[in-house]
Amino acid sequence: MSKYVFDPSLAEAVEALRAQDTPFAIATVIRTAGLTAAKPGAKALLRGDGTIMQGWLGGAASVAR
Repeated sequence: MSKYVFDPSLAEAVEALRAQDTPFAIATVIRTAGLTAAKPGAKALLRGDGTIMQGWLGGAASVAR
């Protein structure tokens, strides 16, 4: 995987989940509105149940939706 697409630790975590055949998703912030700590391009690795394993997507507004 390209270092420009994923942080190396995120890529390693993805490979480990793939090797274990564990469901996961990668969420990417595409656009923001108003004040927010997360910026476009921010990524997070989520388990199949929605738990964030690595990364960060922002504050309470992202969690509430």
